[in-house]
Amino acid sequence: MRFRTIESKDEIESSEKHYSLLIFASGFEKRSIFVANRIANGSFQECSVFGFSDDSDTLSRRDNDKFFKEKFNVPITILHDDAHDQRIFKILDDASKKYIGATFRVLVDYSAMTRTWYAAILTWARFAVGFNSVEIDFIYAAGQYLSEFDPLAISEIECLPGFEGVSGGFRSTTAIFGLGYDRYATLAVYDRLEPDAIYCCIARKSADDPNAFKVLTENDVIVDASSKIVSLPLTDVSEAFRILCDHVISLERDSHIVIVPMGPKSHVLATLLVALRLPWLTCLHARGQRISPVQVLATGALSISRVSFVPD
Repeated sequence: MRFRTIESKDEIESSEKHYSLLIFASGFEKRSIFVANRIANGSFQECSVFGFSDDSDTLSRRDNDKFFKEKFNVPITILHDDAHDQRIFKILDDASKKYIGATFRVLVDYSAMTRTWYAAILTWARFAVGFNSVEIDFIYAAGQYLSEFDPLAISEIECLPGFEGVSGGFRSTTAIFGLGYDRYATLAVYDRLEPDAIYCCIARKSADDPNAFKVLTENDVIVDASSKIVSLPLTDVSEAFRILCDHVISLERDSHIVIVPMGPKSHVLATLLVALRLPWLTCLHARGQRISPVQVLATGALSISRVSFVPD
């Protein structure tokens, strides 16, 4: 299948059996169940809930697991790092069989997901065959962090599977950093890459957005070394996608372009979609852990992005 369009939606679909499959993640944050609480009964055919192999007793994890089991009457599918993509592919394969020759519609709440999971969902859609179309509504609940979080201790920097791009035959490396609050993790990736040119992206709601100012202050070393700072909307993934595409297309093609999204999940999704549209890009993932988890509440703001795939 070929990635065709992304468009922003105002509301979650509630018509009868609109979604072929719902996919959630049960994490330790309270916002994990925010979207699920707003799903209309009868608006879907099947549901799957992904769970992490660790943090089973952390913060709200047990309560979230219980909520999903009771609301949707499904078990939690525990995904392990070494085999998560095969499990995700099988869940999608099994749920989609009855929609061959028709449209397969999926809702993915990625508010509490690791990026490797929703990247795997996009990879499955790319290689799916036999459908009239595949529509995936990616939903993100913006979060309010109840305390400052510990620095992210980087254990590994890797290409996201399926988003390796093209890495050979280039004269230089250009890095595009999506900035968040992980100052030292971003610096660790920067030191490992040693790029020839740097561009940065930040989430900015307005010209005087205090959160954007904090991000710029936290990442002053990277910011000072960058050629340009690109502002992206936080919840409008389609607009963030458009801005990123326009920016990347203007860069020299004789440079290896590496994108390192360290900011909000909505920008990570926009980055992955840019890489689908411009497949020579490489998307990196800085994998690591924090010492202490932080509770996150949903602010009430939702980002709903419909991503459509059609046959090649």
